Amino acid sequence: MKRIKIFAVAALFFVMNACYVHYRDVSGHHGQSIVFDAQAACYWNESYGDYVWYFDAWVDNPLGIHNTAQVWAEVYFDNRLVDSHQLVHDRAIGHEYHWFIHKIERLETNLWCGSRYEIDFIAFDWDGGHDVLTVFPKYQN
Repeated sequence: MKRIKIFAVAALFFVMNACYVHYRDVSGHHGQSIVFDAQAACYWNESYGDYVWYFDAWVDNPLGIHNTAQVWAEVYFDNRLVDSHQLVHDRAIGHEYHWFIHKIERLETNLWCGSRYEIDFIAFDWDGGHDVLTVFPKYQN
């Protein structure tokens, strides 16, 4: 009985943490989503009295833009994951390829404006394919 409880707890832990897996490679999936451009930057915002980070990706899919399930920005420092953010799909007319998120540095990130980060933008499609585009952030005053 004790083994069953341990297995159940381990299975529950796996399921709860299996929502998102961090990838550092590209799959060879036909019809996969493609990150064709991306940018990340931070800038000082007077009204917040803090830096604001913005992450933007432009993603397409040969099967249609609605075949992209999720887009993430993973931030690495010295090859170590320090932060990640799920981007929101911009559904405005003329912006259908755009995914974005803006975050207040001190309140919503583990980042410091000016650090040398490497950012992977990862697009996942509904069939399990994914694509990665790596960029370096721009720092603005």
